[in-house]
Amino acid sequence: MPKRNTSPSAVAAHELRVYHRLQQAAHLIRKEADRAVSGATGLTVAQVSVLTVVHFLADPTQREVATELGINEPAVTDMVKRLVASGHVLRTRTRRDGRAWTLTLTSIGKETLAASRKPFAAVNDLIGTSLSRAQVEDLAKTLDHLIREFSQPVLGTK
Repeated sequence: MPKRNTSPSAVAAHELRVYHRLQQAAHLIRKEADRAVSGATGLTVAQVSVLTVVHFLADPTQREVATELGINEPAVTDMVKRLVASGHVLRTRTRRDGRAWTLTLTSIGKETLAASRKPFAAVNDLIGTSLSRAQVEDLAKTLDHLIREFSQPVLGTK
């Protein structure tokens, strides 16, 4: 285990329990988004995220969807199976690799993706009305910075 960082910002993050607060805020916002998105689409935010990636990457493989979402491939496989069963996604074997699947949105998938825009906008509006414009901009910059910093594993590596 690495030695504990005693820089002023590391100590402040520890004292202010920043990780706990991030987790708590993310959990509450995710619950709100799931309620709103599920009510409008019948799908979870995670499932709509798969639809979004399939739409923007245009016929990606399941592996490409997993990479884009930053989650493991078995999790995507399970979601895709449900989305195929519900008629949102069409899955076909790729020509270059018979083991891989290409994903395409069906008309139901496209309609559901369109229906998800309003609840996502409502969640963003809720965040925006809870903070000032400057706070929203600072939060976005801070989150982008954290995403860059944590994109590669640091802790627990040798």
